[in-house]
Amino acid sequence: MKKTTGRAVKLLSLFMTVIMVFGILPDIGLPKASAEESAWADALYAAATSDHAYTLWDSKEAGLEKEYPAEMAMLISDAEAAGVSLNGLGKDSSRLATMYLAAEAGLKSLSDGTYMSRVAEAYTAGDVHEIMRIYAEAMTLRRYSSMKALYDFANAYIVVKNKALGGSHYAYTEAVSDDKGSPEGNEVNFFPGSQLVLLTLQESSTGIESSEQVLIDLPDGVIRDPDVSPDGGRVLFSMKKNSLDDYHLYELDLATGSVRQLTSGTGVTDIEGSYLPNGKIVFQSTRCVQTIDCWKTPVSNLYV
Repeated sequence: MKKTTGRAVKLLSLFMTVIMVFGILPDIGLPKASAEESAWADALYAAATSDHAYTLWDSKEAGLEKEYPAEMAMLISDAEAAGVSLNGLGKDSSRLATMYLAAEAGLKSLSDGTYMSRVAEAYTAGDVHEIMRIYAEAMTLRRYSSMKALYDFANAYIVVKNKALGGSHYAYTEAVSDDKGSPEGNEVNFFPGSQLVLLTLQESSTGIESSEQVLIDLPDGVIRDPDVSPDGGRVLFSMKKNSLDDYHLYELDLATGSVRQLTSGTGVTDIEGSYLPNGKIVFQSTRCVQTIDCWKTPVSNLYV
């Protein structure tokens, strides 16, 4: 039995935030079985060639991101790595190149080069549907490789499920309740719906299986920046309970489930907390009441 230490969980907790693509909380673990991956590739092709292709992956309420959140999250990430937009899939003139570049970015991490060779052949043949099928086929292997690396390090992690925090041109994610960041209020980047989750991994004959225990469910707010104490007994995190609240630091006792609020203050944001070796906590806060030189958005400084 692999022993999970607080140190192991702490090291990766900041890197395991699970993006809630388009406001949907995806399951963590291996993607759907191969038959359903093929179905996703067919659905993607049908969507790309439809008359309203853009809405099928831009909509928060419907579309491929709702039915296939894990697959769409992977494709979106690969498209961003390739420097292309998924909107290119909706255009006859750019569909083939967009899918090829996204697949190339995603498959280059695999040691098995046959996938990329097959994608190249499909590209030469102008068969974008086949590229989608090959890309989908490789998803299980890619996800398994990632999950196996995590399992080899530790078998339990604290993760956050939420939508990507985003950030404006100035990476403004503080979302202070009394400052909208711009006249239109579009720099706040507050997208409610979040969970703090204990993710447990277990190796089986079919791969790495995962189970989840929801520690905190926050439908109207956002949880961010989890950090596990060195002894593995507590979780430090920042939480904004609703649009009228501000991010403040909280601490969860994993043994009892009790939550203690550590910071407070209206119109003040406290984020990105981390335990220090001496037992104190370092965090970022807007309580310095400063703005950037060229705009009115507040900035954060380090506090202990």
